[in-house]
Amino acid sequence: MKKYKLLYAAVVALFTACTNEQTVTDAGPQPLRLTVTQTSLQQGGAVTRAANEPYYTADTGFDGDETVRVFFRGNAADYTVDAPDDSHRSTLYGSRLAYPGNVHEGTEALYAVYPSTSTQSHTVAYDQQTVEAYKLSDLMYATDEVDLAENRLTTVHHLSFQHEMVKLRVNVTKSPDVAAITKVEVKNVKRTIAVSTTATELTQGDLSSDAGNDNILVFEGEQPTTETQSYVVLFPAQAWDKQPFLAVTADGLTVNYLLTRARDEWQNGHIYTINIDVDIAKLGAYVTIADWQEDGTIVQRPYNQLYIEPIAAQTYTGSPVEPALDVTYNGTSLTLGTDYVVEFEDNITAGTATVYVAGINDYKGLTATATFVIQ
Repeated sequence: MKKYKLLYAAVVALFTACTNEQTVTDAGPQPLRLTVTQTSLQQGGAVTRAANEPYYTADTGFDGDETVRVFFRGNAADYTVDAPDDSHRSTLYGSRLAYPGNVHEGTEALYAVYPSTSTQSHTVAYDQQTVEAYKLSDLMYATDEVDLAENRLTTVHHLSFQHEMVKLRVNVTKSPDVAAITKVEVKNVKRTIAVSTTATELTQGDLSSDAGNDNILVFEGEQPTTETQSYVVLFPAQAWDKQPFLAVTADGLTVNYLLTRARDEWQNGHIYTINIDVDIAKLGAYVTIADWQEDGTIVQRPYNQLYIEPIAAQTYTGSPVEPALDVTYNGTSLTLGTDYVVEFEDNITAGTATVYVAGINDYKGLTATATFVIQ
């Protein structure tokens, strides 16, 4: 009888130990389960990482082996992104952030940054032609919230990373009279930015000047065809003050593109597009980029010349038709009588009329000509 009592006590002790262990497991520091999920890219709006560039092949934008840094309750751990599965999710594995032990109420912020090294400052690469350099230039941020009362064994937190850099797409079309485009650069760019991460957002401090090279190489090689080639580049939001912003080299000569004014409208997390036609007349010249459209495309304007903005069709009246003009110089609107004078030709009968503008005072010696239709 004593033997059976000892066996029963052992069974009870074993069951009790398992029960206590399970209780500790439920309340204890279980590891957080994390994945990266697919998100879409919006033209002109907030940009999230997705498979829309030649640099990304996975629907998540993460192809695997990238490292992200995750923060939870004042702790940080580096996770490796696994290759995506059939549901377009990539598992984060390697390090382990855990729930706090014996805490079942309240919520805690969970947030992450990519690249994992960009927690105090971030520098985009000078040469972004390679996959690795482009990806490491792509500062991104993701947030989520952890309910401390959630099921710790089954809950999976999905992190959706959003771009925190300006993404610029440059579409370059070469005319037949140009043999080959050999280089495209963004000029005078500040590549380093201070970074501060909190539970709810990523903020950026003042841009710092890079020693030695403030350019970004977008493309270098040879583009011999007349078809449009598309290039993408990443940089922090900043302003350019009329100095060359973009340089395209072809046939041994460089076309420098300038912004007409400091572009303070750049927004991080947005994508912009520039469409550029390179022909023989532009080689070795300066061309002004102005009038960014809502979708990010631009209209080219001549540099250091008077320019008459397109004139809408006018209605025949039987009298001279003299529409108001918008005359600009490097993006600055000029004043009639102060900066220029106007003369019209063939502006009474229906057909095509011509307007001549001549600069005066500070713009003396400059001229411009345009036509408009009288219906």
